[in-house]
Amino acid sequence: MVWVVNYARREDLRTILIRTSVPLGLVGLALNVLYVRDWWCPQTLTGTIPAIEDFLYGFGMGTAAVLPHVVLRTTPTFRFEPLQQPRCRSVAYVYIFVGGVALYYAMHLVLGLHNIVVSLLILAIGTCVVLVRRRDLVGQALVAGAAFSLLSSLIYVGVTAISPGWIDAFWYFDLLPRTIFLGLPLEDVLFYFLFGTFIGTHYHAWYGARSVKYHPRAARQLATANDALPAGERS
Repeated sequence: MVWVVNYARREDLRTILIRTSVPLGLVGLALNVLYVRDWWCPQTLTGTIPAIEDFLYGFGMGTAAVLPHVVLRTTPTFRFEPLQQPRCRSVAYVYIFVGGVALYYAMHLVLGLHNIVVSLLILAIGTCVVLVRRRDLVGQALVAGAAFSLLSSLIYVGVTAISPGWIDAFWYFDLLPRTIFLGLPLEDVLFYFLFGTFIGTHYHAWYGARSVKYHPRAARQLATANDALPAGERS
């Protein structure tokens, strides 16, 4: 519903919503086939895995993770300064998308690592690759991760209020430690934190911009003073 409302009302957001949500929906389809092996096994309408719920799960996560950055990007107190953009970034992200999924399958199926471990490693490595080059995004990445963890916690608490015991029914606690934190398993808290940082850093890296404080009144005063100068002295 949030995606539909923003897509309908904000033409300027449509491209980024599609570019973020649809690929992550496909990732949800590709990875939940592995998640059901040792992480969790949710019920689906069709009783099959993969299912349409897997796509909607990834689709919804992408929307929830990227929208705060989009809103921030369009608030009057911030402006985004353009940075030099690498060419063919779309091609680069196709390689990242396909390569990340392939690496995930290899680490889980070939090396035998648990899905939790692989997920956290992939997200952490993907985030650090950007932060090494964009240290200005560290603060935003931490805030994004914390915010997404809290949002996920509220959703889990709400579902638990409606359907008590659903976490015990769906999670493989015989393979995972049963440590509940903020209303959800601790491993999931870490996953959502890293997912939030990953989406935040890659969103800004995609646009090749950095956010800076912007004061509308000061900007108007500067523009007025600049217009009052002789043509040859204007900045």
